[in-house]
Amino acid sequence: DFRLSFQLHNALSHLFPASTGKARFDHLAHNFATQLESQGEWLWCIFVLLHLSDSEDRRKAIQNTLGRHAPSIPPNETAFPFTHLISDFKLPARWVWEAKALEARSISQDYVQEITYLQNANNWHEAHKTLCRIVGPRCIIEQDYETLAKLLEGFGEGATRIADEWQYGGEIYEDFLDLVKDSPEDEEMEGSAENREKNSKASVKRLLDTLPSLVQERKGKFEFEEGIAVREIASEVARKVARGEYE
Repeated sequence: DFRLSFQLHNALSHLFPASTGKARFDHLAHNFATQLESQGEWLWCIFVLLHLSDSEDRRKAIQNTLGRHAPSIPPNETAFPFTHLISDFKLPARWVWEAKALEARSISQDYVQEITYLQNANNWHEAHKTLCRIVGPRCIIEQDYETLAKLLEGFGEGATRIADEWQYGGEIYEDFLDLVKDSPEDEEMEGSAENREKNSKASVKRLLDTLPSLVQERKGKFEFEEGIAVREIASEVARKVARGEYE
């Protein structure tokens, strides 16, 4: 049992900081944290890991522990133990959201939820990556435009932080949705016909510029569903151009 040793060493380190070795204390903290986690006391495990002297070691150990116990954390910053982790332990909320995103991907394989959690963590790069490689293509293939629009909206100003990536990813999906909204069979979509036509013209122009570059850059690298989605987007652009409505 490492409990007494840890408590004693921790007390002495505060009273006589120069006489207690950090390496020895860190080793003791790791052992005690492992013991607590094996006993199901993962919150106390994190509390102990907070005492590690090296910031990088501390971050990795805590994030790994959060990843292992993410199913025990409800996706609500005002519910226990989420609120305990960020209010009492002062952990960054993004660490918890990233752990929830890992759970959504690796355990439940809910990629839509993964993107939402990554957006909550302000991890725009990884959220955008999952959108472009997995969720976006599936939404287009299944014509689930509502989910796609909601996820794109969730990036908000975060899109400006990944501008170079966004141009060849999220923006392409946004432009595709503008074309779909302008389709004759979609008369109930919001906005006047004039505004929809104006937006569609701009979207067609951007897609004519970006799609060839995207295809050339990722030639032979598209995943199966991603390739189908790109062809569907290109087909929609071709239909608009063929009608001669956007010359």
